[in-house]
Amino acid sequence: MNSNRLLSFLSLAGLLFLVLMYLWVPAAKTSKTLVLAVFILVCVLGMMAAGYPHHCLRLLNREREKSEPSGHHPVCSEFETHTFTLQGKRYCAGCSGLFLGGALAILWCLFYYLYGFSSPILFWAGVLAVFLALMQLNYSKIDRAPVKFLSNLVLVTGAVMILVGILEFKANLSPYFLVLIGLWIYTRTTISARDHDLICRQCSIPACPYR
Repeated sequence: MNSNRLLSFLSLAGLLFLVLMYLWVPAAKTSKTLVLAVFILVCVLGMMAAGYPHHCLRLLNREREKSEPSGHHPVCSEFETHTFTLQGKRYCAGCSGLFLGGALAILWCLFYYLYGFSSPILFWAGVLAVFLALMQLNYSKIDRAPVKFLSNLVLVTGAVMILVGILEFKANLSPYFLVLIGLWIYTRTTISARDHDLICRQCSIPACPYR
């Protein structure tokens, strides 16, 4: 089993284990304020990473030989399905979905903290959303910018729905869930980076500066 398949398996197995614990583990209280604060911090960091991908590539030592243009993908036909253009500016579809999803998740957390609105259906809707997003990331062959945008948006918004459902009914599961979010983020970024590297390694243009 290669590392991508292992990460894919662990990300889905972690979600299944969360569902099993939600069904069988007795409820106990925990600090909702602290959990929400940590989750919001994760969202802010994720939005910063999505908004300034070049800085993250340098931190992860993944930057290519030549600085890439806006959208942080090479201007190449192989990456046309990874980006979209809005008002003449190029954006990464996946990062844009993460950025918007992070903003919506923060607003949802603040609304929940102030008004306490929740419902048991939120947890299950979030589980379904995250499951579909992980399947798209790990196994789907649909290579289109709108699909990449939506899958990343759904991953984050699904996560906040799960979080609110947990905090309301099984708050003691929140530490595990925060760790699980870290695994999902790592899986998403690692598989995406390796897929991009594979595209460039298979490039038939020997003089391409992005290889």
